[in-house]
Amino acid sequence: SKDKLEDYSRTLEQKVEKRTTELRKVNQELAANEATITKMLKDLNSVNRELTQTKNQLENTFKSMVDRAIITIDPEGRISFYSKGSELIFGYEAEEVVGKKWVQEFFTSENGFLFILLEHTREAGIYKGETELIRRSKETFPAIITITPLKSENGVLTGYTLIAEDITQKKKTE
Repeated sequence: SKDKLEDYSRTLEQKVEKRTTELRKVNQELAANEATITKMLKDLNSVNRELTQTKNQLENTFKSMVDRAIITIDPEGRISFYSKGSELIFGYEAEEVVGKKWVQEFFTSENGFLFILLEHTREAGIYKGETELIRRSKETFPAIITITPLKSENGVLTGYTLIAEDITQKKKTE
């Protein structure tokens, strides 16, 4: 009985030692994974800070450009960004138009004209041309417009950027 107890004790100690070794190995792997995850989180935070900084710089650049209207729209034509230059050129405040399908109201042509331009842009990758636009005051003016598609990382169309330059003064001097 004493021998059985000693055998049992040895077997139990071996099992505990084996399990302790296994747990140490798992703990080492977890520590290595924790270090990797911590590094990844730091890297992601750094990239996020850089992206936020770049986004802010771009927004500030767009806001400071007052001689051109810069407007972004979603695929359905709803305005998602409307620059200070847009406010000055068209006469609407950003709060009045962002989130609304107003962009077609800036064109003097029939409502379908803008969507024809967007279709051309989607196929060609860019549209640049001269057209007549209309201000809030209903005054029309000549403009050079450039439309480019906005796409996600995997190529899905997410909207368009429309840049309009009022060329009224240039036309008067011609």
